[in-house]
Amino acid sequence: MFSEKKYYEKYKKVRNKFRKYKVESLTEMLLTYLHRPEKDSIAYLKKHPWLCLLLMKWILIDNDNRGNKRIIDSVNADKLLNATYDLSDSIRMPNEYDHHILFFRNIAFQQFIFQHEFSGAHISRQFLLFADLPDNHLIKTKFFQLTNLTIEKFLYLSLVTITKIISANEYSISISWFASLKSICSEVDVETYLNLLSNDLYELKDIMKINDNSRRLSSEYYEQSPFVEFPFLKINNKYICIEKYILYRCIENFVYDKLRKWDSQRFMDKFGRVFENYINRNIDNMGLPYYTENDLRTLVGNNQSSLVDFIIVDNESNIFVDAKAVEMSPKGKITHLSDVVRNSTKTSIIKAIEQSHGINDYINTNKINYQKLRSRSNNFLLVITYKELYLGNGVTFHEAIAKEKINEIYEKYPKSTHIPLENMYFLTVEEFDVFSEAIKSNQIGLVEGLEKAKLADSDASSRKFDFHLHLNTFLSKSETPSYLKNRLAQVFASIISDI
Repeated sequence: MFSEKKYYEKYKKVRNKFRKYKVESLTEMLLTYLHRPEKDSIAYLKKHPWLCLLLMKWILIDNDNRGNKRIIDSVNADKLLNATYDLSDSIRMPNEYDHHILFFRNIAFQQFIFQHEFSGAHISRQFLLFADLPDNHLIKTKFFQLTNLTIEKFLYLSLVTITKIISANEYSISISWFASLKSICSEVDVETYLNLLSNDLYELKDIMKINDNSRRLSSEYYEQSPFVEFPFLKINNKYICIEKYILYRCIENFVYDKLRKWDSQRFMDKFGRVFENYINRNIDNMGLPYYTENDLRTLVGNNQSSLVDFIIVDNESNIFVDAKAVEMSPKGKITHLSDVVRNSTKTSIIKAIEQSHGINDYINTNKINYQKLRSRSNNFLLVITYKELYLGNGVTFHEAIAKEKINEIYEKYPKSTHIPLENMYFLTVEEFDVFSEAIKSNQIGLVEGLEKAKLADSDASSRKFDFHLHLNTFLSKSETPSYLKNRLAQVFASIISDI
């Protein structure tokens, strides 16, 4: 039976091992271990890089160089790593969660970030979302104030940095390596950029201590690595990439994360509309008839307060789409409690379910028949988020997290208005990009794809954990939209022309 006390006692055994050795020696050992080439991605994942980084965090917080500390050797390094892995025997088992899906969510948030290679689409998407905004937009002006870099320069330098690490398979980088970009970015810009992503060992130690609550609870074993905020270690004039997947995830979300950290409410007030416009472009790419929130507001006036961002019509189906530019709270990523996740989704997923039922009820009750928009018996809800929430579909969300809340919504509206739980899906913007391009290229229809996902999820043997697994199953190839590919081509052309 799980016990925080037993977990902590076992953690102390790990701590007692690493406290015998110098911080620098332990850090070097872990970096050497993580950077060692492996034959394939599976072999790399067997290293448990998420636990190596957690161990590095503990070493920085709970160790110091006072006393007679030693240099760790390979034998004791293996013992330390094994002791860290063995902590998994003392954490909660799946049956000690409110629902087993919460256990799998913990693993997903912790480990999936190490399973996705970098895609240029992440850079081009950030150009479209952030860099291409008007120069006086709050997002652009505030980012410059916080970083002393424009978003464009940050993204240019990020693309070049990742290209270097992927193509050369090197983990070390220096300011001088960027010399060929001097017509785009000055040496000061490069140094500013690298310093945004890095700290020296003892700066990292201080940062980790500031953000630490000094408690070694078992939930920490599943946290997303805090090194995603600072993926480089600065040593003399070199910047050492701590872990390449951590670097990828940092760059993919840096602008978003930096501005949310500054002032989440002010940022989201601005970014919500930007994100909605991006989803609008995505829906337009599908080539299906659709109606925006403004269209719906014109249609219903002040008679209906609950509106979704879009309704797409695909033959005899209405697809309600709501863009929620949200992320899961840190606590919501590692919790074993359903109500914590429910509270983290009440203004996003639960609100979208409420809004879709409100407008669907209005359409049904008032017998709306406007162009192709009218009441239909087959309805879907898609909630598109900026980051992963790992909530599965409506059935999973209802069963594991929000049964009472969804039941309350159902009780407010007649059964004819209800969107079936199995017809609700929660996609990331990346998944929606791929899905929309497949629809545009006639690989699959919108409802056809949703029906295939729905059928697979109806059977435990073919059920998928998230939507990209469905896409991998029913698409012969995954393509990003042409506007993302074209924007990336423009970025490369700009870099090449200026070198």
